[in-house]
Amino acid sequence: MEFVPPQNRKESLVSPQRRILIVDDEPVVCMTLRDILTSFGYQVTALQDAAQTKEMLAEQTFGLLISDISMPGFDGMALLAHVEDSDLATPVILLSGFVDDHIKQMALDHGARACSEKPVKYEELLARVEAHLVSSVTNPNTLLAC
Repeated sequence: MEFVPPQNRKESLVSPQRRILIVDDEPVVCMTLRDILTSFGYQVTALQDAAQTKEMLAEQTFGLLISDISMPGFDGMALLAHVEDSDLATPVILLSGFVDDHIKQMALDHGARACSEKPVKYEELLARVEAHLVSSVTNPNTLLAC
């Protein structure tokens, strides 16, 4: 499916809240998410190594972190714990190839704003990103349904 960004979208996206960090060990997922979100005016950084993400989060501020749950070494749940333990204000959306109710609840209990199953339904993910970034300006504790 082809995604067409709304007209005049980029002019209104100057806020640092519009910066998104994507972490997934699958290169195709990183590139696809980056391309789609960039086409909608987001500034996107995509990494395939969760350990590098810790450094990136220490150096820059992001409006949103989207991470795979299951990655070798430092996985998405460990990354979520790092964000929480470091008192970073970066909200997290988790993705996984297998999301059952237990995983969803565990992710939400540990501070994730949402979790989605792979393969990603891009319209759904984009709606979550949009809803979160709009609502986080007025209510930073907004929790999106999984």
